[in-house]
Amino acid sequence: MEGQSLVRLDQTQDDQIILCPTCNTHIALFQDFQSHHRLENGSEGCIFNNVVNVRTDDDPDKRRKTSPFTIADIMCNKCDDILGCKFIDTGGDKAVSAGTFFLFISKLCMWECVETKSVRDKQVESA
Repeated sequence: MEGQSLVRLDQTQDDQIILCPTCNTHIALFQDFQSHHRLENGSEGCIFNNVVNVRTDDDPDKRRKTSPFTIADIMCNKCDDILGCKFIDTGGDKAVSAGTFFLFISKLCMWECVETKSVRDKQVESA
């Protein structure tokens, strides 16, 4: 979105920054990763409490129900690419909290000072 200022996360040797794959805007720090989750519709993603440079579609008519959750899309502030969703209501599920962010694994890249790789590659390395 033109005219909107973007947050640039500080980069150190130990930081791994999650990027939008379309425009390379900073989205989150890998250190803020909470857990891996799969929605009922089969979407795989990572749960983060803190993200930057995204906005939530606040139109209640565009919210979706994916049992037991109510979710709203989140988009990159720079390019409008849909990166995942925000949990609006968890329907009593204790695995996630309302207000946390679900970022699609297939939509994210990670920058580790010298190279960019997919988040899925990082999870394989950690296993």
